[in-house]
Amino acid sequence: MKTIHGIDIHSGECGLSFSGGADSAVLLYILLSNIQDTLHLYSFYPEKKAHIAEPVTDRVLKKCIELTGNSNVIHHKEYIEQQTPKLVHTLLQSFIKRDSLVKMYNGISKFPPDEIIDQFHENIKLNDNYVYQRRKNNAVYEVYFGENQSFYRPLANFHKKDVANLYRLLGIEQELFSITRSCENINSPDEHCGQCFWCEERQWGFGYLE
Repeated sequence: MKTIHGIDIHSGECGLSFSGGADSAVLLYILLSNIQDTLHLYSFYPEKKAHIAEPVTDRVLKKCIELTGNSNVIHHKEYIEQQTPKLVHTLLQSFIKRDSLVKMYNGISKFPPDEIIDQFHENIKLNDNYVYQRRKNNAVYEVYFGENQSFYRPLANFHKKDVANLYRLLGIEQELFSITRSCENINSPDEHCGQCFWCEERQWGFGYLE
């Protein structure tokens, strides 16, 4: 097994939980650049956001194939009523068994330091329950976890500034980062809203939104 910029590259068919955001996009690029086996992508489209999320995953996948020359990908699309971490984990767990995967990659990364988040907009602290719970529980994610260590979160100890540095090391910031989407605001379909937690984190990490 080789390691690229601190990310383990596993042999055999693997999966990637793929949103089209900055984290999963850079993982997709690295995997397609370094693997020979089929890569399975799993994208989840909640009912209210599918019209925004699906075009993003499609264009990011297309760009990564173009940049790497590797099209050995199966893109599994899951249309769901509402997305929760528990539901996504349960579905991914079932896909590992169904598709006989060696590893399931996930792009979740480390939050910025609390003193940085405290400078973000007040509505983030009040309205984003997922962010609130992760901060309250001081969530620290294991890199490998689950039955047979089948889940792999290589960016668990990377915050967004580290992810931005990874894009720059790979020389793909201009071509790839610019077409990713981190925003969760469904009222801002064509651009990042700049107000939600994920936009604030993106701005902090990269220095700009798009």
